[in-house]
Amino acid sequence: QGPPQEVLGRAAGTADDRFARLSVLTAVAGAYDEAYGLASLRHDAGAIAVAGRIAEGATVRLAIRATDVTLATRLPDGLSIRTALKGMVRAIEADSGAIAMVTVELAGGQHLAAAATRKAIAALGLGPGSAVWCLIKSVSIDERWLSGA
Repeated sequence: QGPPQEVLGRAAGTADDRFARLSVLTAVAGAYDEAYGLASLRHDAGAIAVAGRIAEGATVRLAIRATDVTLATRLPDGLSIRTALKGMVRAIEADSGAIAMVTVELAGGQHLAAAATRKAIAALGLGPGSAVWCLIKSVSIDERWLSGA
């Protein structure tokens, strides 16, 4: 029992459970792009693109799997990814295995978990306090259970 971010996010465990680990973000639905069928959600860290219509002004909670988050040290271009959220690395959980779990504090204070290899984290030079962009594919967000979808 508790806030969705705590109950769902931490219940999944560590990097060993990377496929079960998820984060819950709250955002507000903005404009709908009729031409492409995408809703734009407003979040303090940036706009979140979601396939499907969501009633404008609706507050929604999004469940985002850690394995659906890509980390970047600068805002990339030339990608199909439509969502880039700005944040700062708060913690990195790693053991001697290949996978680590990165906790990012997004602008606005919400947290997002990202699974990455330890090699990628080292190559990016990430550590607590590092500024990052969290990239999320729109197609990885299940819009079917969002309010107004």
